[in-house]
Amino acid sequence: VPGNGVLFGFFLSLTLALSFVAERRNGTWRRLCAAPVSLSWLLTAKLVPYFVVGVLQFVFFFAIGMSVFGMVVAGSLWALALMVLAIVACAVALGFFIASLGGSEKQVSSMGTICVLVMALLGGCMVPRMVMPPFMQTIGLFVPHGWALDGLTSVIVHGGGVAEVAKPILVLLAIAT
Repeated sequence: VPGNGVLFGFFLSLTLALSFVAERRNGTWRRLCAAPVSLSWLLTAKLVPYFVVGVLQFVFFFAIGMSVFGMVVAGSLWALALMVLAIVACAVALGFFIASLGGSEKQVSSMGTICVLVMALLGGCMVPRMVMPPFMQTIGLFVPHGWALDGLTSVIVHGGGVAEVAKPILVLLAIAT
C-alpha cells in the first residue's frame, strides 16, 4: 500500500504540470497574471487544489489498505499524517518544476512520466529497496520516493512516531523547496 501510494501520489505532479501547459497554450495563464492579484496568491490558488487531491488520494489508499488488505498502522497517526503532507508537498513541487521546464503537452507528459517512473523504481516503489544491492539502496536515497517509503515504513511497519520520521519529512520538504 505505501509503495503504490507513493508511486501514484507522484503522478499528481504530472497532472499538475500538464494543467500549467494547457493554461499557457490556451492563453489563460497570461490573463490570470494580468488579474489584480499577486503572483504568489495566483500560484497558491493553483497549487492548493492539487495538494488537497494528493492528500485525499493517500487517505483513499490507506483506507483501502486497512479495510481490504488488513493493513495496520503500528505507529503514530500524527507521524503518518505529517509524512503524507510532506510527500504531497514534494509531489506538488515536482509538478511545478516540470511545468516550469515548459514545452508542449507531449514533451511535458513524456518527460514527467519517465521522471516519475524512474524515481519510483530507484526509490523502491516497485521493488523494495531492502532486496536491492547496497549501491542501489544508496541511490534510492537520491530520489524523494526513497525517503517517502522509508518514513512510511517506519510508521506503518516499525511503529515509529514523529521523532523517527523527522529526518524523512525534513528531506522531503527540502526537496520540495
